[in-house]
Amino acid sequence: MNFLYDLYISRTEEECGKKYRAESLIGTFQTKDDATTAMKEAMSEGKPFSKPNCEPRIQEVELVGEILNINSVYRFFGYNKDGDIICSSYYAEKATAIQDFIKAKKNICGHNWSLNTYKLG
Repeated sequence: MNFLYDLYISRTEEECGKKYRAESLIGTFQTKDDATTAMKEAMSEGKPFSKPNCEPRIQEVELVGEILNINSVYRFFGYNKDGDIICSSYYAEKATAIQDFIKAKKNICGHNWSLNTYKLG
């Protein structure tokens, strides 16, 4: 089984007396070490995420297919009828991602589906 690593950095903000948390996907990486290196760079002094209200998170996500010789991966999202977010694994091949995307849309009552492409690194 292959995995990729998503780097997220969240920031706690206060607006109109209410605190909320905004989380940004910084990138998707082939190794945890690459994600950690990118995290250190993004959070280094003088960078947008160097503020004390920023917190990093690295998430391991399964990759469907082979990791060799790929530059981009595919992933789909949607909402089920209860408003829960449906999030797929990453796919190395676009054709496989499209097939599973179509199946998910048919089998899960929901809306706002999207199939996204992510460049690695």
